[in-house]
Amino acid sequence: MPIRLGKKCLSKDTKEMSTLKFFLVCVYVLSPFVDMYNGYVQQFFDSRTIVPVIFKMMIILFSFRYILRTNKATILLRVFSPLLLFCYLYWESSCYVDDLIELLRYASKFIYPYSILIILYVFRRQLNTDTLLHYVLAYGLICAVSILLSDLLGFSTDSYGEDYGYGVKGLFNAGNDIGLSLILCNCVSAYYIGKGGDAKYILFNVILLITSFRIGSVAGMMGAVSVVLFLIMQPFFVRNKYSKNFYRYKHLLLWAGIPLIVYSVYLIMNTDAYTLEKFNIERLISGGARAVLAEAFYAVSSDFTVADGLFGIGSNELFVRIAHYLGLYGTERALEVDHLELIGSFGFILGGLLLLYPIFYWLRYINYYVKERDGLSFWMAIAFSLFVFHGIFAGHAFTSIVAMTVLVAFIFVADKMYYKIDRER
Repeated sequence: MPIRLGKKCLSKDTKEMSTLKFFLVCVYVLSPFVDMYNGYVQQFFDSRTIVPVIFKMMIILFSFRYILRTNKATILLRVFSPLLLFCYLYWESSCYVDDLIELLRYASKFIYPYSILIILYVFRRQLNTDTLLHYVLAYGLICAVSILLSDLLGFSTDSYGEDYGYGVKGLFNAGNDIGLSLILCNCVSAYYIGKGGDAKYILFNVILLITSFRIGSVAGMMGAVSVVLFLIMQPFFVRNKYSKNFYRYKHLLLWAGIPLIVYSVYLIMNTDAYTLEKFNIERLISGGARAVLAEAFYAVSSDFTVADGLFGIGSNELFVRIAHYLGLYGTERALEVDHLELIGSFGFILGGLLLLYPIFYWLRYINYYVKERDGLSFWMAIAFSLFVFHGIFAGHAFTSIVAMTVLVAFIFVADKMYYKIDRER
């Protein structure tokens, strides 16, 4: 009897490991190809496909099957779902919603990544931190290599249109989103370079750096430079026994990489007047292109009622009002300033929670770095810092499915490594 029970337990563990592996492959290996297919159809055929919608809906429905198997998942369901419902009922009663499908599409930006987080919590005992981080790294490499290959073969889409601006985004629709994801994934490669110094992680780091610059967004390039600088300075911040490969790569970056980066930025700035304007110091200090959008939000939100402030007015209504303020009548204009977009769309209650949840883990990583001075908390704190500042100054962070898919893995790692969620019942 005991032997039979052991076999049953072994069979159950094997089944759960297979389910987990299948899930991770879907989320971090297959999803970039789904996004590329979606971009290919939209950019080359000027059409839409339901494939990415079906794919993400399957992930969401898969998470519902396990929703009550862990306290963390139950809390997410009990907190976020009622608030989203209250917001929707308020928008409906205030005539702010005229397109339910569009509402669900926007809400999926948050439902999808947190569905991934729920599954990670469910399989917390089977999921090793290194395994998850390597899947995240694979996610970034697939995106990066696809962009470089499509650029090399001549069918990559320009980041800012065909007539002006430097940069390509491969077959992806959103260059800013992919750019931030590559930076976050590069923090993982930098962590492993400091941890063991294996040559493959150095190669991964170089590929992700090159692609970050090739995309051409100022935020992406600044983030890539930040990764390089922190990698060079890591021995001053993290007590560790570093390999010879680490020091070789560090000196290569210091004496060859940084001069090459400076020269590359100089060439990029002189691509055309549009690109040069993006690097204007006064413009950057004033908030860049987002300053006008922020100004539009403050003007629009001055007419909010108390209930509007608490529950938001929905993304559709917000984007229509922003466009109207900018003189773009009969259309919508995305805000692209994440904290304002979330507050305007979902209000201070739900929007505030969507903002504060990642920021809470950012502060946790900083706290653990101060205590432990270890490489993992160091690089995760940097990753969250880049994420938060990208969301504030460039958008496409808190509201990006692509970036949040990476970030929820880092949220899970924080609980897995430091809060012992394996013991949760």
